[in-house]
Amino acid sequence: MGLASKTPIAVPGGAKAIDAFEIGDPVLAASLAGGRLLWSTQTVEFSTGTAPGSQNNMVSVVCADQEAIIATLDQPFLVTGNKLKRAAQLIPGEMLVSQTGAPVEVVQVSIGRFDGGIWEIATSRIPTRDPNNHLIAANGLVVGDYALQVGALDSGQT
Repeated sequence: MGLASKTPIAVPGGAKAIDAFEIGDPVLAASLAGGRLLWSTQTVEFSTGTAPGSQNNMVSVVCADQEAIIATLDQPFLVTGNKLKRAAQLIPGEMLVSQTGAPVEVVQVSIGRFDGGIWEIATSRIPTRDPNNHLIAANGLVVGDYALQVGALDSGQT
């Protein structure tokens, strides 16, 4: 579960590669309030990953005017309507949510072999179904952190 190593994650004042996060580091995380994203600084409480060559099937999600995001099949993405959807279920033409809250169109989704490392971070160590403070910005798109990913999968929410 997670994102490809080196995926940029929003932090106060910029971005940081997901595999560079350590427990205690600050990360920007969003809550949903009245249909809007409210960003705040949270603390990373979970950070782990795998070495290159340890993952086979990953999803490449390409949006208009953006670099691809490489994610595990079950990585949750925020789609318009404030719903979470697993990467493997995304389809071209679907609208994801950018860090600014603007819709971004998916132009290509492909599943294939990936030999790089994967990493995940979370703002808590406890799985949750509540997206508040568990939505992070990965390469400018809003995705769930690991606690939300595991909690949503357990509930069948995504």
